[in-house]
Amino acid sequence: MQIKGSIFITVKEIQILSGSPSYEVARREHAKVRKELGKKSKYLTIKEYCEYFEIPLGEVVQYLNHYR
Repeated sequence: MQIKGSIFITVKEIQILSGSPSYEVARREHAKVRKELGKKSKYLTIKEYCEYFEIPLGEVVQYLNHYR
């Protein structure tokens, strides 16, 4: 499955995936994953996010493509 748009996951997309009503909670999750992976940049790829949470990349890509 091919991802539409960027390979990076946004805070808003994490909010959509988690079903969280709070942008701030999703922002903290994005920052937590980046920190635990030792990332110095503010970017997080969809693949890194999926590997961190052990969720299937294909399912996430398919789901996010509807919002992109």
